This record gives sequence, C-alpha cells and structure tokens, in this order.
Amino acid sequence: MKSFTLSPFRRMTTFIPSRNNDVEVFTLAEFKEKFDLVLKAHLDKKIASYISIIDNQISAEIVKHAASLVIVGGKRIRPYMTYLAYRTLGGTDIDCSFRIGVALELFHTFALIHDDIIDRGTTRHGIQTTHEFGKDKAGQCPTGDAHHVGESMAILAGDLLFSWSSEIVGQTESLEVKRIYNRMIDEVVAGQMLDVSLMLSRETTGETLDKKNELKTARYTFVNPLYIGEAMANKSIGNSFFEKFGLLLGLLFQIQDDLLDVVGRSDQTGKETFLDVASGQHTYLSQYVFLNGTANQKKILYEYFGKPVPPHAKEILMAMFRESGAVAYAENKVAEYATSAQMLLMDTTLVGVCKKRFSEVLEMLLKRKK
Repeated sequence: MKSFTLSPFRRMTTFIPSRNNDVEVFTLAEFKEKFDLVLKAHLDKKIASYISIIDNQISAEIVKHAASLVIVGGKRIRPYMTYLAYRTLGGTDIDCSFRIGVALELFHTFALIHDDIIDRGTTRHGIQTTHEFGKDKAGQCPTGDAHHVGESMAILAGDLLFSWSSEIVGQTESLEVKRIYNRMIDEVVAGQMLDVSLMLSRETTGETLDKKNELKTARYTFVNPLYIGEAMANKSIGNSFFEKFGLLLGLLFQIQDDLLDVVGRSDQTGKETFLDVASGQHTYLSQYVFLNGTANQKKILYEYFGKPVPPHAKEILMAMFRESGAVAYAENKVAEYATSAQMLLMDTTLVGVCKKRFSEVLEMLLKRKK
C-alpha cells in the first residue's frame, strides 16, 4: 500500500470543486462490496498470525468470534465517510483510503465489544455478543467463573482489535491522520465515560446529553472520519462543511439509536430492546419523560430504570414512551437535524456526484431500521 504524507500543521489548500465534476465515487453499497473483500483479507491474515503465537482452542474461537462481528452486519459508515471526503477532495489512492477504513472498522468493533459488556447486551448484529459467546465457552469447563472468564476474554479480544487498528494508523506517514485518530479515541472514551457516569444519576440536562451524543457518536462516526479523508487528500473543503454536516448526521444517528432501543424490532436491529432503560442510560426519550411525563409515567420509568427489563414490561414501557410524547419528540428532533443537514448541503459548494453521495447518506440514515 502507498503511504500518504501531510504536514502536522494542516497546511491545506482550499478545494474549489469543478462544475464539470464527473469523478467516479462509489455509492455506499458499491463501496461496502469492494471494501469488505479488503477487510476480510486483512482479518484472515491477522487471525492466522495470532493463532500462530498461541495454539489455544478457546482463545482462538473467542478471537474469531470477535472478528466475525467486524464482518457481520456492519454498514461501513465510518470508512465510507473517510473515502467520500477523500474522493470529494480529489484523492486518487483508493487502496490507501480502504486501508485506513479497515483501521476504523477494527476500532469500531473494539468499542462495540466493550460497550456490550457495559450494557450487558446479549446479541449484536443478530449473533451472540463476544462476552456471551465467551461465557458459553467457559461454561463448558468444570471449574471457574464462566461469567467473569467470558467478560475477561471479550475485553482482551477487543483490545486485540484495537491493537490491529492502531497498527494500521501507525504505519502511515501522515502526522495529521495520526493526530485525528488519537483525538478520536480520547473523544470516544470521554463520551463513554460521561455515558456511564450518568448511570449514577437520576437527572441530567439537555446540554449534557448533547455533549455525550457529540463525543460518543457524532464526532466518532462522522466528523473525524471525514476529517481523516480530508487529511489524506491534503486539501480543505472550507466553510467547516465536514464539521457541521458530520455533527448533524451524528446527532440524528444517535437519536435514531435511542428510538430503535424503544420502538425497534430485535429481528431487524440484531440486538435486544430497552438496553438503555435496563442499564440506566439517559437518552432524549428518558429525559423527556423525566421532565414532562405524568406522575404515573415517571413511576413506570423509575421502576425499571437501571434494572433488568422483563419481557412483559417491554410493552408497558413502549406504550408509556409513546403516550408521554417522548417518541414523537425524538422523531421531531431527527426531522429537525435532517432538515438542517439538507439545507447545509444545498448551500455547500459541492456539485455533481459528490454532492449526490452525501445526500444519499442522509437519505439512507433516515430510512434505517437497525
């Protein structure tokens, strides 16, 4: 793979798109088809290398299961954002864009594995979470704490994916890509820390929720991947388009996640519902009930907030979220962010296929079911 070089001081030329911009830019579906081949080949190579270090069946199975989460069900939004920004700004080394994209997907799965432990999730993308898979494997042994062993091995498998991600980024000569990547890690951890710390409180503020959603989702999923693509191309689109557009898409995306946790279908989302309630995580929906719900609606939410949600209670909670107006409020917020993103896209200097691809991403997000 070719490397790319960039000054650590972000000395970028301002990119002015041509009115005859006919550059080929893959759709997300086209990108995913080609990218997944590169991703799987890299994973196969790294797994083989890992197994050559220690020939232990359970260890190998845990790592393979963690790697399967990278392949199964991923939408590839983060690497596509990097690719789209890179191509929009005239980047031509597609292999290099794909390689950095692999690093982002490995980091994403590392974060999901640890997040599933925090949330006590049992399924992800329709298959067992890594710690649940590890628990089942450990349970086949006559001694030991299967739950603890399963979580411990999942943590280590996640760490391994993080190492593989960092290895790729470390191989680029671009100091700016490394800086953005490292900053992204700090922001994700800060957002997750804030999310977990809020489990200790029955109350929060809208400003705190916005900050949490910006750090753990918006900047991580959209803004920083776009900035990495910009850094690779060594050009700037100007007017902070990537920052503004990425934040709007990210906030929209997170509220959709909150909605799917309440009104989604597990056979479509590939994971359990009401995990946010069960883990006591504050969302726009829970915040709306705490601030605007009736005494009885608040009582229902308090009864299950931070506690296991039995199957019969899910219908009760879903009805409560709908009747309180929380679902409608969250849906209106999604529509509000989408309108702002559409207006921003209309006003940008982008033209042709690049502008079309950004518009398609927004349309895809508005139709997502998982």
